Amino acid sequence: MCAESLAAGERLAELRSMGPAGCPASELGQLDVAGLSDAQRIELLALVAEQRNWLDSIEARVLAEIDGADDTQLGLAQEEVSLALKVAPRTAQNRLKAARTLVRDLPNTLALLGRGDQPAACPGAGGIVVAVG
Repeated sequence: MCAESLAAGERLAELRSMGPAGCPASELGQLDVAGLSDAQRIELLALVAEQRNWLDSIEARVLAEIDGADDTQLGLAQEEVSLALKVAPRTAQNRLKAARTLVRDLPNTLALLGRGDQPAACPGAGGIVVAVG
């Protein structure tokens, strides 16, 4: 069903019910934001954040696998990740480390991200978010 076939608010409600894994991000970009109420715009913003969190969980799992498979003494995976993500090698190294931590040490946090939820930031955790409880 095309985004234009329903009113923007009705389509937003449908997309929201799909959860982050089922919601096509391209349709979020096609919604007529001007046609949404203020509350619906906030709902759309929350939906975009859920999509980002879900994608972050996928990225973390992929990066952890890349990191775990890197058997070079020089840690060349960070160079490959740097090129793939178009970030500085140091940034790639930090992302690999954070992904490894999420997958190995913080599976509950990774699960929250996978559902689109936003875990609470933990001060002193080096920017890593953690799930409590």
